[in-house]
Amino acid sequence: MNTKISSCLTYGLLFMFFLGCAPTISAQPTVIPTLSPISTASSTSIPSPTASVVPTATPSLHFFYPKVKKLCPKNREVSIDKLGISNNLKVILSDSNQTGLWSLDVENPSPQLIQKLALDKWISESISPDGKLLAYNIWNPDLSSSTWIYDLANNTQREVSIFKNWDGFMPSLTWLSTQDLLIHNISYQRSPLYVVNAYTGDLVDVSDVDSEPYDEYQAFYVDEGNYFALYSAGNIGNDYIDFYVYDYSTRQKIRALPWLQDRIFFYPYVGTNLGLEFDLDKIFMIVEQSYGYDLGFVDSSIEALTQSTPYDALMKRVATDIYFGKLDFSFIALNPSINSLILSMSYTDFVNNDFDSEPKKIENAFFLLDLEHPVIDPRIDYLLFTDYCFTTTGYYMNEISPDGKIVVLNSDSNIILLNLETGYLARLKNWRFISWAKK
Repeated sequence: MNTKISSCLTYGLLFMFFLGCAPTISAQPTVIPTLSPISTASSTSIPSPTASVVPTATPSLHFFYPKVKKLCPKNREVSIDKLGISNNLKVILSDSNQTGLWSLDVENPSPQLIQKLALDKWISESISPDGKLLAYNIWNPDLSSSTWIYDLANNTQREVSIFKNWDGFMPSLTWLSTQDLLIHNISYQRSPLYVVNAYTGDLVDVSDVDSEPYDEYQAFYVDEGNYFALYSAGNIGNDYIDFYVYDYSTRQKIRALPWLQDRIFFYPYVGTNLGLEFDLDKIFMIVEQSYGYDLGFVDSSIEALTQSTPYDALMKRVATDIYFGKLDFSFIALNPSINSLILSMSYTDFVNNDFDSEPKKIENAFFLLDLEHPVIDPRIDYLLFTDYCFTTTGYYMNEISPDGKIVVLNSDSNIILLNLETGYLARLKNWRFISWAKK
């Protein structure tokens, strides 16, 4: 079952305290047919899920502990052609002054000019899943917003939509398929707003949702030609948080994420932290606990969202209070192709030190956490944190390559591409990263 999730905030861990939360979502490619605008109907019921229920047997309580492995090769900085970029991928760039589009790949490791363009006026550019089209928004003098499509193969561009009134908010774009774009508003509680066909400009209005005042938009799905939006639901005074998917074809609310409904609580002053990250066919969940964190993946299909999967079957309990001391995640991104997390964190390191000695304090370390392949020891089970001996201070994470091998980090003047399998990196000075694309 194909599923599409769209993005408001491309990367970063979102801790939702549910006294006012906001979405963190990213995109996944799925081919869908273009639908006609749907009519307004009313229905506020939340029917019980009809999908098949997985076995309810709950495994016994089990804990994993962190184990650090360093991947820091000598002479680690290499040229682009030695980094290990896949032959079927290319990197789309702009020059530091944002005057044009450029590209590089393994065969052409020096940036090649595609076309001179005024990229400094672009908002929320995004490349289609097949790597052929680049969508972007611009502000017009009358404060309207226009959506443009640039054809990377033919070096041509065209305007496909214009919106007169955004109330001062910034529109964002996410590809739903090779032809359809979701246009949403990262500051708008009931986002998304429209689906536009990149070739015809046909619009589908998906802004009308029968939601409550405190419901928060989380993700947008396309499943078997139907549109769905995931929301969290909570009212001030309640002691729990709820989730539902909104079916635009039936105007029905369908209860979702039932395994979290008795795990997430909020109170007037303190609450349990929940993080959700959406990408490709996965949803990553993190729940902060007194002993550390519960971490887990689930398939993002509507069936998986609504079935009563046992919490203990989904989540791995990671005890960090003893082994890592104080653990602080600076940012987090889901790497769905290899079921791992990319994160920057500060911690007090007892893991690789004698407990009788002074612990080492690590600041802004860059890690990959493999949730799929725990290290089984006769005495204790570990989850492996790979330390790349790289500090994220001054950098922000941009995109992971489609094959999950290379992560892009930006500073004000540099691009760093880090190979997660080898630890080698390449540096591009005075360039701006735009996106990965397929050749």
